[in-house]
Amino acid sequence: MKVGNTTGYFWYAETADALYGRMAEIGYEAADRSMCDIKDPIFHDDDALRKFCAENRSAAAYHGISLNQLHGPWPTYDIEADTRAEGWRCFHRAILACHMMEIPYMVFHPQMPYGWSNEPEPDPQLGKKLTVDLMCDLLPDCEKYGVTLINVLTGFKFIGEKIKEFGRYHGLPKRDAVFFNQSQLICEKAKQEDFVIMGRCADVIYRIRIIDNSSRIIGII
Repeated sequence: MKVGNTTGYFWYAETADALYGRMAEIGYEAADRSMCDIKDPIFHDDDALRKFCAENRSAAAYHGISLNQLHGPWPTYDIEADTRAEGWRCFHRAILACHMMEIPYMVFHPQMPYGWSNEPEPDPQLGKKLTVDLMCDLLPDCEKYGVTLINVLTGFKFIGEKIKEFGRYHGLPKRDAVFFNQSQLICEKAKQEDFVIMGRCADVIYRIRIIDNSSRIIGII
């Protein structure tokens, strides 16, 4: 399936019909629908959100485009607590939009408490902590609406028990906890189906855990 993101070349389409028509002409079959700008009225007005969802569902269906996933708010600057609260409210709004458009997945980016900077972050672990906190905060709505979160940082999907299990290695340095959680997810996935790993040191995890021959990791890039 050829999936296209609705940003870039498609972003400047004036209507949903023009957007999906353009994608269909190029040969795309599915869309990653962007919902990134938290200043957009769809994050603040119920009627605007309903109109947005209805127009996108209708236009995508007309042009034969599957709404595969939704790209949540980004960039996620949250230096101040009140800014963070507003940003997280918009994430919940995006999950509701997934439900209204029958989109099964929502992509979200890691939290960026210090924004874009080449300077060392005062607390390098804060962004990781906030990202995990955000996942836990979104979990009830995800379960309510049947939406799966996909973290851009790890590429893994988080629903239900997966998020709850993230705290299993509480007390370890964050980097170690993330490694053990990712290695567990990779090993579980290998027992279920064929898949390709992009990065994430999966070759090291594979050797350390000694996955048996029945496992089916088919590529490590």
